[in-house]
Amino acid sequence: MRVTAIGVSRNLVYNWSINGRLVNDLSGIGQTSIALQVTDQPQTVSLQVLSDGQLIDKAQVKVRPQPIELLLYQDHPTRGPLLQSSLPAIIRTTASALNLTAVPYGASEETPQVAWQINRASLGSELTISLPRFEGGQAGTVNATYTGNLFSRDSASVQVQFSIPQN
Repeated sequence: MRVTAIGVSRNLVYNWSINGRLVNDLSGIGQTSIALQVTDQPQTVSLQVLSDGQLIDKAQVKVRPQPIELLLYQDHPTRGPLLQSSLPAIIRTTASALNLTAVPYGASEETPQVAWQINRASLGSELTISLPRFEGGQAGTVNATYTGNLFSRDSASVQVQFSIPQN
């Protein structure tokens, strides 16, 4: 995560502190932003802005970790992910295939990876997977797991039951 001072000048001295400790290697002339390590605890980031050794401004913000929430959605072939409601615990369908999308809300990566399994067999790591109809209308449990780092992890599962359409 990055915290950036707004309305900055490259000629000012920026002194950054995390939880009351001055971060010398990230402070100094023109140091207008600071990168934080993600932790499971809130962090207080403080900034003092100096000009000619005089304090001209200061600010403080408390950064709280945001938990990851992984939700599963149906991915419609023509309309895309149906994001109006996440999937329930059990899906019953007569479709010949089912596309699922995992959305890890709160993930910091630009392209997060999700590990998919069905009945404990790996299906890949893309955000969207396609399930063909199981033999004889069987059910299968689909698990998706997102792991960003030690503090950002979540999983979701859905039981899919394919049934044969009745004429």
